[in-house]
Amino acid sequence: MDYHGDFLIYSGVLKEYRGPGGTVIIPEGVKRIDKEAFRNCGDIIGVVLPRGIESIAFKAFYSCPALKEITIYNDYPDNIGNLFDRYETKYKYVRRENFRVTVMDSKNDAVYYQVLIVNDSPAINNFFFFEAWGKNSSFNFKGLDELLDSYKNVTNRLLTTYLRIKYPIDLDEETGKKYRAFIKRNGYKAFPELIRDSKIEIIKAFLDMEAVNKTRIDSMIEIAREAGKADITALLMNYKQKTFGESKPSLRFSEKVIEEWKVKKEELGFVWRYIGADSEIVLPSEINGEKCIGVADTVFKKPENYMKIEKIVVPEGYKTIGKNAFSGCQELKEVVLPQSLELLGERCFANCPSLEKINLPDSLKVIPNEAFHVCGKLRQINFPKELESIGDEAFRQCDSLKEIDLGERVEELGERSFFGTQLETVIFRGEKCSAQRGICFTSPRYVFTDGKIYASEIHPKSIMPLSYLGLKNEELVKAADKEYLSGLTVYGYGKMKAFPQINSYLYPYPNISFSELITALGGTYSNTFKTTVDLVVFDVIDPDNPTVQKALKRGTAIITELDFLRAVQKKEKLDLSKLRRA
Repeated sequence: MDYHGDFLIYSGVLKEYRGPGGTVIIPEGVKRIDKEAFRNCGDIIGVVLPRGIESIAFKAFYSCPALKEITIYNDYPDNIGNLFDRYETKYKYVRRENFRVTVMDSKNDAVYYQVLIVNDSPAINNFFFFEAWGKNSSFNFKGLDELLDSYKNVTNRLLTTYLRIKYPIDLDEETGKKYRAFIKRNGYKAFPELIRDSKIEIIKAFLDMEAVNKTRIDSMIEIAREAGKADITALLMNYKQKTFGESKPSLRFSEKVIEEWKVKKEELGFVWRYIGADSEIVLPSEINGEKCIGVADTVFKKPENYMKIEKIVVPEGYKTIGKNAFSGCQELKEVVLPQSLELLGERCFANCPSLEKINLPDSLKVIPNEAFHVCGKLRQINFPKELESIGDEAFRQCDSLKEIDLGERVEELGERSFFGTQLETVIFRGEKCSAQRGICFTSPRYVFTDGKIYASEIHPKSIMPLSYLGLKNEELVKAADKEYLSGLTVYGYGKMKAFPQINSYLYPYPNISFSELITALGGTYSNTFKTTVDLVVFDVIDPDNPTVQKALKRGTAIITELDFLRAVQKKEKLDLSKLRRA
C-alpha cells in the first residue's frame, strides 16, 4: 500500500482518506472506493470522483454528515444511488437533504446535468432517489417531473425546477412552460435565501423569468443591501432601471446613498468622495435626480474610511473613473466594473496592496499611467479585446503577476509598465507591439507570439510561436517521466524553438538544452545522426532536407519538435513504427 498525499491507494483501490475537510478531489486512476474509506470524515462537504471509477463499496461514506455534493462522470457503470441516499451514523441511518449530484460529461468535461436531492414528499420517502439512477449515471427525470408537484417546501421545488430548465434532459415543451410559469409566480419567495447564500447565477435566471415584479423589487434591493451583498444589490438596481424604467432606488436606499457620498456642484453626474463606513460599497446610479456617469478626480491620499473598503461595485452607466479615485485602499480585494466604462484615470487603483483580481470591460482602449502601480497581490487580470495601449508604470511592482495575455490590438507599452514584477510569461496575439520608451518588463522568461514584440528585455531568439503556448522547457524537464525514452537514442536537428540558448546576464532565460530534456526522459542524446539513432526530432520537416531524406531512407522515426513536445507534455507514448515514413 502507498499514500498518495492524503489518500491510501492500493492497486487502484482507495482504502482510506486522511486529509482535511472541504471538497475532496479523488486522484485519477482510482477504480474503486473501499468500504469505510471516508469513515468519520465529518468535515467533508463535497467529493469529486475521477473518470473511469468502477464501483463504490457500501458504507464508503460512513458517518459523513456534512457531505452535500458529489460530482461524478457519466461513465460510471453501475447504479450510484447508494452514494448519497443516506448516511450512516453510529446509531441510525439519516436521509440526506438538499444534496446535489453533479454529473459531468466524460467526453468534454462539461456539466451534463445536476440533480438536487431533497426529502420533501411521500414519494421521496419511498426511496425514489435511491432507485432513480441507472447504468452510466442515467437518471429518471420523467419520474422526478411527476413528483415535483408534491414538494412541500417551495424553495426546494423552485431550485429543482430551475435545474430542470437549465439541464432539460427528457423535458417536453409543455412541462418546460409550466416550470417557467411556476418560477415567475413564486420565484421571489426564494430570494432571501438566494441572496443570503450569494447564488447570483440563480438570481439572474429568476430575473430573466420575471420572478420579481415592480412592487417587490425595492424590498429585494433592501434585503441585499442589509445582507452586505454589494454585487447582488447592483444587479437588482440595474434590473429595476432596465425593466421598470426607473433609475431611482427606493426612498430608504436613496437616502442612505446620498448620505454616504459627496459631490461637487461644478461636476454634475460625478460622485467625488465616499464618506460611509461599509467595507463593501455600491456606487449610486443617481443622486438628487442626477444620473451618475463617473467618479471625479481626487487627491492621492485618502481618508481613514477608505482603508476599510474591501469590495467596490460600479454599476452600469458609469463611463469614467477619475485620477486617484480609489488609490491607497489598503484592504480592497475585488472590483466589479461595468461594460459601459470607457475611461480610467491615472493611479485610479494604485497602491491597493490587497487587490487580487480585476476584470476590465472590453470597452476600454487605454490603461493609463500607474493605474495599478504597487498592487502586490494582483495575480489575475484580463485585458480588454479593444485595448490599444498600456501606460507608464501601469503594473509596476505587481509582484504576484505571473502571466499576461495582451490580446491582439495592443500596439504600445509604456515605460516600465511591467517593471519590478515577477512576470514569467508574455502572450501577444497581434502583429506588432513596441515598448516605446526604455525598459518595459523585468525580463520575462517565456514569450509567445506570431507577430513582433519589441522590448529591450526580450531577446528576439527567445520568442516562441503561439502554437508552442504552454510548452515551457523548465516544466517539461521537471515533470519528465524517466522511463519515457528508455532505451532510445535521439538526435535533434535544427534550431529548437523551445530551447533558446542565450548566454547573457541581461537575459535570464532558462538555458535548458534539448539534450537535457532527452536525458531527463531517460533517453540517450546523440550529437550526430548515427545509424544507432532511433528517433530524429526536427524543428521543421522539409522533404528536400538531406537529413530528412537520409532518415526516410534508413527507416528512422522522425517527428517535429512541436509534436514531440506535445506528446511529452501529455505523456503520450511514441509509436516509432508509425513515425517511420520510408
